[in-house]
Parts: sequence; structure tokens; C-alpha cells
Amino acid sequence: MSRPPLPKNVRPNRRRAFTLIEVLLSLGLAALVMAAIATAIDVHLRCLQIGRTNVEEAQLARTLLLRIGDDLRNVAVINPVDSTKIVTPSATATTGTTPPGQNTDSTATTDTTTTTTETEDEYVLGIYGESDWIQIDVRRAPRLDQFDYETLPGGSELLPDRVSGIKTVGYSLHEETGLTAAGGEYRGGLLRREIDHALTRWAEDTGSLTSADQELEPIAPEVIDLEFLYYDGSQWIDNWDSTEMGGLPIAVHVSMVIVPREQLKRFTKDSNETSQQLDQSANYVYSLTVALPVAEGDQSSDTTSEETTGSTEAEEMSQ
Repeated sequence: MSRPPLPKNVRPNRRRAFTLIEVLLSLGLAALVMAAIATAIDVHLRCLQIGRTNVEEAQLARTLLLRIGDDLRNVAVINPVDSTKIVTPSATATTGTTPPGQNTDSTATTDTTTTTTETEDEYVLGIYGESDWIQIDVRRAPRLDQFDYETLPGGSELLPDRVSGIKTVGYSLHEETGLTAAGGEYRGGLLRREIDHALTRWAEDTGSLTSADQELEPIAPEVIDLEFLYYDGSQWIDNWDSTEMGGLPIAVHVSMVIVPREQLKRFTKDSNETSQQLDQSANYVYSLTVALPVAEGDQSSDTTSEETTGSTEAEEMSQ
């Protein structure tokens, strides 16, 4: 049998290919999709890096502030003895048997002057510092392994440490903070010094304490700014001297600025970047306020108010 012929108006099915416009449109859409995926991945990685940097900064700031706070809470307090309030038997006997012709006023004046001079020259353990540095006399028991050595490493060859129960801990910024050294190495950051109290006093008297601090290695190069404020019971001040103030502050406020580590590395490589530009790259200012329970505030106003209240109540009861 023979197949019947196809109609003249019916053509066989043939597969058509993509035109040039369709190919270009598909390539463009694919490129847009790939670019969107790449942008999303880049944004995600950037957000992840920023979050990781913020967490590292917060952990570093928390560690440093807690360490400073622990040193402040362990401050050693030894109140000087006021010899004017001590009455010795010899002084009492002399008061009752003053020889005739001796000037009693001149003798009392001489004793008072001598006592006042001795009290003013006496060093008081406590807190000393200004807005950019602090020095804390800390009472800390030495470890058992430290008794095997006559001297201990203090971080500086000019000022070695020794075993003692009272240490002087100092916090400050490196003098070259915000600058780049000649070899391109960044030497800024937070310095911490912990040396025997007597050796610290000797270094202060000889003038070798500042040069010894410059040989210390920073414990946190990321710190570019440091500030201390001291509360005396009525206002915040930027300096404190326990000898002049007669004791410890009520509280100490510590604040520091930390830059990202990547920014610090870029600042090390690029010597043309200024410290102001480095300061602008900081994200947060971390702060901590430490209350000192051993501090003695100004109790004159409290005493006056208590006396006034007591006298008022007594008058009301009498009426």
C-alpha cells in the first residue's frame, strides 16, 4: 500500500534554534544573577568580619578593664599614725611639773611644728595619678615559686623586680602612641608595670622610672587613648594624690579607645596616616567605674546634718 500524499499546506515539524537576541538576554540575566550572588556573599563576609572585630574588641576591653578594676579594688591602705593624738606618760608628767621660768608656749609650739613636719613627709599608700596615667599600691601575696629567686623580671632591664607583699602597679600609654617608629613598627599601646613598692619609690627619686617604662612592651597595642577620672565625693577631678588628699577617692572612672587590629596593621604599613585618622577609625569608647569601699568620704556634711536633726528633735520633744 502506498501512503497517501500530505496536503500541500502542511509542513513537517522542524526544531527552531535560539536567536542572537535571546542568547544575549540569557547571558545578561545569568551575569546579573551571578553578580547578585557574589554581592550577597561579599556583604555577608563583611558583616561577619565586622561582627568578629567588634567581639574581639569587646573581649579585649573587658579583660583590660577588669584587670584595672581588680588592681584598684586590691589597693593597699595603711593610714599614718597621728602622733598628735598620742599622749605618752613622759609628756603627761612633764605637763604637770613644768619648771618655773620655762616658757610652756614655746615648748608646745616646737613639738607641734616637729610633728607636723614628720606627718607631711610621710608617704601614704594609695592611688596616685592624672588623667592619662595611674599608679596603684597593691597588697598582693607573692606566689610560692617566686621565693626561689632573689630578683624577678619586671619587664625592664633598668628596673628589676623582687619578692614583696606590696606592689606598685602603673598604667599608662606609650609615649610614641599614634606615631610610627623609624623602622615602620608601631610602638604604641597600653603599658602595665608591676614592681616592688620600695623599688618604685627609689626609681622615682632617681628619675629612672620614666625611661624604664619606655622599655616595657605594650600589653595591648590596640589601645590608642586612655583616661582616668577620680571622684572625691562631690565632683570628678582629673588628678589624685593620696598623700595630699589624705586617702583614696570614692570611685575611679576608666575609659579607653580601641582600634581594630586590621586598621592598626594598615597604620603600621602606611607611615603617612596620621594619628587623627587612626582615632577616627575607632568604633567605641569602653569605660568602667570602680567604687572603692575602703575610701573615706567627706563626713563633715553628714555629721552636721545628723547634729542638726538631733537638736531639732530634742527641741520638739522639750516643747
